[in-house]
Amino acid sequence: MMFFLFALTTTTSIAEVKISSDWQTRYQADGSRVPDSQHEISHLEKASTVAADKKTAMPLSSTFRPEHHLGFKLRLDGTLFYLEPMTFMRKSRLDEVCTPDYNKDALRYTCVEGQRHTSDCHLFIFDQNFAEVGYRDLNIKEPYQYFCNAMPAIGTGKKTDNELLVTVQYFPIDRKLASKMSEMGSGWKRMTILVRIKSENGKIIVEQDDSCLGNPNSYEDIASARKALAVCQH
Repeated sequence: MMFFLFALTTTTSIAEVKISSDWQTRYQADGSRVPDSQHEISHLEKASTVAADKKTAMPLSSTFRPEHHLGFKLRLDGTLFYLEPMTFMRKSRLDEVCTPDYNKDALRYTCVEGQRHTSDCHLFIFDQNFAEVGYRDLNIKEPYQYFCNAMPAIGTGKKTDNELLVTVQYFPIDRKLASKMSEMGSGWKRMTILVRIKSENGKIIVEQDDSCLGNPNSYEDIASARKALAVCQH
């Protein structure tokens, strides 16, 4: 599993971004496997599940539970953090519940409670003790309701500005269903979003910036977004 280590800048340090696969080893000195419950990946998944469950409108019994995507290690000014991308329907109010309506006569992507069933893209950040210290729901400015179903990549932008690039994948919930095999998987859109992170009083502030790349945009991967960003910021 690949993940990013970020050693990011303050006013007195030089930014240095590294890509590594240095998760804690899965094996102990005697060759036995570290129990999943004791490994950092398991701790990250547990912490992010708890954090997402507090924000999602989906009931615990729903099959549409918050979904984990590839997690990362992040180092900010030498301090270890963990970054977990997730997709789920966020509550629009504290007491919102969305029970997906599977009735054959119901409109697709509808909740029994009456609202539309959607899904959003989110970033969680945890400290080395897996306590939540940062969160951001990513804003996609489409003129229609959408369902974010993947967050396939995270990379870096301009080092000195503590920039992360996040590629998201989504589709309109009212799109026409595929009628033949060649249409399967079509209708999905990808865009790449620029966010900046900074440490402030023990918390990680995550800010979305659409001024260069636009929103929505057609940058489907980190490389193309990085090139566009370099031109815009020149």
